[in-house]
Amino acid sequence: MLSYKNINMDILTPKELSDLIIRKYNGNYIVGIVTKSSGLLHKNKRFRPGGIFCEEIFGLLYKCYKYKCKFISIFNESPILNRICPGCNNFMIFNFKRKYRFASVFLNFPIINNFYFNSFIKFFNIFKILRVNYFKSNNLIKFNSSKFYNNIFVNSVVLENKLFNFISSLYKITKYAELFKKKLIFLKKKKSVTETKFDKFNKILSDLTFIKKLFITLFPILPAGLRNYSFDNRRVTYNSKLNYLYAGLIRLNNMLINEKKYVYNLKVILCLYFIIEVILNFYKSKDVFNFNNDLYNKLYGKYGVFRQNLLGFRVDYSGRAAIVPYPSLPLQTVGLPFDMLYYRVRREYEKGEVNDNAFYESAFYRHNTSDKFEFFEEILPNYSVTVNRAPTLHKMNVQVFNPILVEGESVQFNPLLCAGYNADFDGDQMGVFSLLKLYSINEALHMLGPLVNLHSPTTKNNVFNLTQGMLAGCYSLSNYNYLKLINSYISDNYTDVLEYFNRNILIDSPILLRSSNFFYYSTYGRLLLNYNFNKK
Repeated sequence: MLSYKNINMDILTPKELSDLIIRKYNGNYIVGIVTKSSGLLHKNKRFRPGGIFCEEIFGLLYKCYKYKCKFISIFNESPILNRICPGCNNFMIFNFKRKYRFASVFLNFPIINNFYFNSFIKFFNIFKILRVNYFKSNNLIKFNSSKFYNNIFVNSVVLENKLFNFISSLYKITKYAELFKKKLIFLKKKKSVTETKFDKFNKILSDLTFIKKLFITLFPILPAGLRNYSFDNRRVTYNSKLNYLYAGLIRLNNMLINEKKYVYNLKVILCLYFIIEVILNFYKSKDVFNFNNDLYNKLYGKYGVFRQNLLGFRVDYSGRAAIVPYPSLPLQTVGLPFDMLYYRVRREYEKGEVNDNAFYESAFYRHNTSDKFEFFEEILPNYSVTVNRAPTLHKMNVQVFNPILVEGESVQFNPLLCAGYNADFDGDQMGVFSLLKLYSINEALHMLGPLVNLHSPTTKNNVFNLTQGMLAGCYSLSNYNYLKLINSYISDNYTDVLEYFNRNILIDSPILLRSSNFFYYSTYGRLLLNYNFNKK
């Protein structure tokens, strides 16, 4: 077990808690006392004033850090899902101070704090000795003759009387704490009480705040930023179990005092005591919330840490679209639409690395496609993107490509690469993530490029297998059509063949090709295949 000498942990006292919940804002003091169990106004989609998510207590959810917009926002007036600043119409940033501001609940009845009461019980016999040896001789305090722990479950009336009698006795004892300290010399002479016990008792009485710690009057509430909660357009869900416990605590505390009779309800007091015990021992509450704190169960499954917080989330400079085949693409490139490349180039413009005139005139304020292609031809060779297909089962599902600008709204992909991704073109989608740093671009191309991952990591076989469409295309290119002998042509070089093909000559038409005083009977498709292979 590690030990840290410079770290001290202790329970907050009411004085320390009051210093945390009181703060100054615009010349006014704000006291973080939570009085309402509900945290939201469901109709208006706003935080409830005085609730467990109140912006006045914990701070604004989103904040604009521009100086002219600092004092425009009003607490609990902005909708929860609104992130637009009313002053400058820019996106606001999450207020990190909501993770540090505490609140509290002022209990209408003091509850025993078991953290200190257990140690107090050890010295309960000393109180009995003091009562016999000192109080009876001086007649300072009259105790009830009935014992607190005998017949405690007889009925609620007796239990209530005994509870109030015990509490009043403790308050009276604290009143005469200084008198105890002055009479310690006299009490040490008694043989029935050892000197070590009175030394411990003297240490307790020297700190009068210990008696105050026996009862909880201000119960702390964790900052709203530490209690996970999520919002959507239709309903509001509280993710953290502490939010439900705090709501029940505040509801019971408000029910504690009957305004008509001004009496305490003992059942509510006991429920309030038990719910405080559940909150204080929240990490042990497996029976209440069915916790399983194993690391495997936290990571495993649909509701694990990876699926809930990491996978399936979009980040900045990323996108997602369906893939379509584009066989003429090189293996190391991928075709991206204009909407995906817009934000990536805009980041370079904001940094001042792109000429502003070229940025506005050619790329974004003109709808001519040729202008956009000319603009991106100079910028895209220095970029790289990561293409991922869910589920990411192995390293072949994440590869890095050089992007090129294409028309349309989908990602154009070479069919040869589908085997590594286990993808097809029946509506599959892929996520595209931009690489921002130069060193990450260089490292990704050398380690995650498609030409590096030619072989499967498990079978060591080539993953670039021809698809069924490619095999059918090669067959149609190399197929003879002997029924069109009338339309046969004679050529002596490849240039004439390409010119004939551009004049809409059928690809499977037969042709006599002369080479080195020899004639070869072939088709245009076979000649095109041979020309492309020799070219590469």
